Amino acid sequence: MPDKSVFEERMNEVREDIREVRSAMGKIAEAITRMAVLEERHRGTDDRVGKVEERLRDVEKKSSENEKSHLKLIATISGITGTSRVLWLVGGTVIGGLAIKLFSSYLHL
Repeated sequence: MPDKSVFEERMNEVREDIREVRSAMGKIAEAITRMAVLEERHRGTDDRVGKVEERLRDVEKKSSENEKSHLKLIATISGITGTSRVLWLVGGTVIGGLAIKLFSSYLHL
């Protein structure tokens, strides 16, 4: 008889171990399911981040082109301003010289 009770006790232990294994397997399955969901979310997020990075590169490129155009425009405006100052100076000098000649010839008459 002692053999039978030992056998039954061991069988009960094995049954309990099997229940624990089943419970652990259920928890593992839940964890794997959560990981799969998280992986899918990660892929979606990674795709969106990639698209945002691509857009950012395009914006940076356009911004750089705009900055270059702006600098060229400023240089052109500076050149035009300098040229117009020189033209006004030359024009003023010519008109002043003509005025002096007119008044000096008028005074000599």
